[in-house]
Amino acid sequence: MKVCFVSITNDNAFWGADRSLIDTIDVLRERGVEPFVIVPRQGGAVGKEVEARNLPLTVIAYRWWVVHVGMSTFKRLYRMAHSVVATLRLAWQIRRWGCDVVYTNTAAICVGAMAARLLGLPHVWHVREFVGDDHGLCFVLGEGRSIRLIDRWSDVVIANSRAVGEKFARAMVPGKMHVIHNMMRSPAPSAESVTVSPQKSNFRCVISGRLSESKGQVDAVRALGMLRQQGLDVELLIVGEGKKKYVELVESLAGELNVTDRVHFIGYVTDVFPFYRSADAVLVCSKCEAFGRVTAEAMLCGKPVVGTNTGGTPELVQENITGLLYTPGDAETLASHIRQLIDRPDWTKEMGNNGERWARENLSPERYAGRILEALTIAVASRSRHATPDHPVAIRPSTGIQSMSER
Repeated sequence: MKVCFVSITNDNAFWGADRSLIDTIDVLRERGVEPFVIVPRQGGAVGKEVEARNLPLTVIAYRWWVVHVGMSTFKRLYRMAHSVVATLRLAWQIRRWGCDVVYTNTAAICVGAMAARLLGLPHVWHVREFVGDDHGLCFVLGEGRSIRLIDRWSDVVIANSRAVGEKFARAMVPGKMHVIHNMMRSPAPSAESVTVSPQKSNFRCVISGRLSESKGQVDAVRALGMLRQQGLDVELLIVGEGKKKYVELVESLAGELNVTDRVHFIGYVTDVFPFYRSADAVLVCSKCEAFGRVTAEAMLCGKPVVGTNTGGTPELVQENITGLLYTPGDAETLASHIRQLIDRPDWTKEMGNNGERWARENLSPERYAGRILEALTIAVASRSRHATPDHPVAIRPSTGIQSMSER
């Protein structure tokens, strides 16, 4: 089976959706799938990873069909016009490769779906975000209309969490949506440690990801300030990069709360696992994570996670078993949860062990590969028999979602 993967980005930074795309390509190659990849710009992390694997790669400029809320109508129309032109180029390249299926990575781009429809090929749309709740973006054509088009232009739609699946499935044909949690590879053993202060504090928290309001780093700093007032020696490692204005906001808050000496800005790193290993707990303070790659990575390192009770995070973090949950913005509860972990080290260790065990069993590459390959097979079979309601896939009657990751 020849599959054309259409990537959302080709930035220098290697974001979660990019890592998941490369993971998907790798595990499918092991099962005989021939990958072909299209990226929107030259160079960049995805392109380098594809080239390192000696896979066919083409650069075609295309734009997202999700935008910032305040974008003008003219600019929105221009984006869609640009997408139509890019679609023709994609269709030509896909036909030239002789691909059997087109696979679009994330809901933010539509050109792959349009090209597949133009060619009459099966299309799989892998949705990895809420769009609005997590990134503060909106669809150029409006949410309702766009989700209906995702349904219409796809033979199979995959969501990376039940929370995302339930949002999109409401406007789709029952049975088209499949929930498949991302795969996670177990980190290689390493003796490397991370030292960012003369002496490690009594308790180290790590928060990793893009520095932005949606990721909630301010919650972590506020919680640290409360813990310091209680006389507790806790430090926070902030791993990632972001816009200067937000970084300065977090730095200023640390100064106001008198925790500057205990808040360490690490910046962007290609390998975050040494930081997780050095931690006593990992914080996920995002307003709404679609899946939560950081959560899963921390669990694989045997670390308890204190995360928000929104989006896909509660599907990974089981309260009092693999971690603790709090409401975004409630720094007081976050601080209380961290204090519980400090006061009960045996319980903290047990939760970390539980999380590692769960992640290895439920997010394994083998499990993920089987379900993605099944989705591709369903897409091909559906198109070949012109299937819709006459050939339904097994679904959950209440939501119309097929949850492959729960079998």
